[in-house]
This record gives sequence, C-alpha cells and structure tokens, in this order.
Amino acid sequence: MVSPIPEPTEAPSSYSGIADALRRRINGGVYAPGSQLPTQDSLRREFGGVSRDTVQSALKALQEEGLLENGGRGRAARVLEQVRSSFDAHIGRAFTAQDVTLDIFSLTSQTVTKSVGAPIEAIKEGQLQPRSITVRLLLPSPEGEYQLPVAIDDPSDERPLKRLQGLVRSYAVVLENQFETLRESERVPSVSIDIRVLRLEPGFKFCIANGEEALFGLYQVGTNDIQYGTGETKERIRTYDFHGLDTDVFIFRRDTGQVDTRDGAMFSQLSRWFDTRWSTIARPFPRSY
Repeated sequence: MVSPIPEPTEAPSSYSGIADALRRRINGGVYAPGSQLPTQDSLRREFGGVSRDTVQSALKALQEEGLLENGGRGRAARVLEQVRSSFDAHIGRAFTAQDVTLDIFSLTSQTVTKSVGAPIEAIKEGQLQPRSITVRLLLPSPEGEYQLPVAIDDPSDERPLKRLQGLVRSYAVVLENQFETLRESERVPSVSIDIRVLRLEPGFKFCIANGEEALFGLYQVGTNDIQYGTGETKERIRTYDFHGLDTDVFIFRRDTGQVDTRDGAMFSQLSRWFDTRWSTIARPFPRSY
C-alpha cells in the first residue's frame, strides 16, 4: 500500500505550486506509471477552484519534463510508463535553483556544453540569478584501453581513438571556458568547475542535478564514417563507434516522501557510483590529453 505523501498545509494556487504537488505524488508513487491523474475539473476543485488555464499550465509543465503523456481532449493526463527527458530540459531546470550543482559522467561533454549555453546566457542577461554553481565532470582517461572507436577493416589503426581523445579534450576545455567566462562576469558569487578522468570505457552517461534528479542514458554501438586528409590524400574510414546524441535518456528522482521508490533507489545508486569514484580513483584532467 502506498503511504500518503506530505502536502503543504495550504493548497497551492499557482500553476508551479500545483505542478510541484503533482510531481511529489508521481515521484512518491501515489500516481503509478501508466495510471491516470484526476480530471482537470477534479484538480480545479482540489486546488481551491483555480482556473482551467492554471491547471493546464501545471500539466503542460509536467509533460515537458517527461512525466506525463498528454491526455487529449476529454481525457485525463496519464503518467508515462517510462520517463524520458532531454539534457536541455534537465540542465535548464537545474539552473533555476539558488545553488546549482551538476555531477556529470560522460564520454565527452559535447551534449552538456550545448545544454548549458542557454542558462549561462540567461544569467548574463539577469534572467537567472543563482547564488552558486558547482560542476564536477568525469571523463574517460587517455590511459585506458578501449574497444571503441575501432576501424572495421584495420583494428590496429590508432587514428579513430586519437580523434576521440581530441574531442574529449576540446569539449572539456570549451565547457571549462564557458564557466570561467561566467565567473569573470561576476554575475554569480561562486562558480566552480572541476574535471577528472577515469580509466573506464563509458557504456552510459548520466547527469545528477542539484542532488534531486539524475538523467541516465546508455551509449549504443553503431557505424561511423570518419574522413582523414584532403584532396588526393583524402581517406574515409568506417568505424564501430559510440552513438549517444540520439539515445533515449531517462529521469530518476530522489525520494522525498515516505515511500521508497524504484526511481529513488536508482537515483541513490547513481549518486553513490559517482561519489565513490570521484573521491578515490578519479585523477585530475590532464592538460596534454
């Protein structure tokens, strides 16, 4: 039996407050995956007779987070069986907090570098005003022995791996520079980014935001054509490589209620995975990567 999730003593009247209340119920298991929420009319009555527009805005916010499927006309919204999201939405939400923390494990920081661009610009324009930003980034070490990427016709060809190592370093430097520029703007009192490496071939990537939610995705293996040289020396090599830009990513949220959920357990394991490696076997990011 699902235990009740503590609610505020007063019913929220804003769309964000209603979204928060519904989110707590979804994360706490009150509304199970695949189940329907109460109708909009029921939600209006429950939250003190708020307008239909307010309820619809709250539901839309949860749909954009990947928590709900649109119920459509005349049907109640349904909790998604598998909760998907995107790094843009995940990191965008993180930057609305007063104290922003991001713990990231990834093959490269390409996706994260792209996703932090909009929030950083919003901070510079005064639209977001966090008090602190702390980023910890774990990347694969150049010293590791990796199966991917590999040239299909000549597995001894080191160029695909050297190319990947260059991409890992270049995206990390770009991300570091983004936060250095933000620190120099003095828009945020405290900005910190620390990058370390692991001798581990990543089969997955994840980002833990503000100690509240983790976004997790698996790298797939596929083919990739890489071009070397130009003109008469141009050569195209087909490789087996990591595919991660278009992979599904899933949200796992920290348990906040009285119920231990499967999502909460996964969140806890990802947090422990990151912290134990960060504090033991991770090494400083080598500048000569």
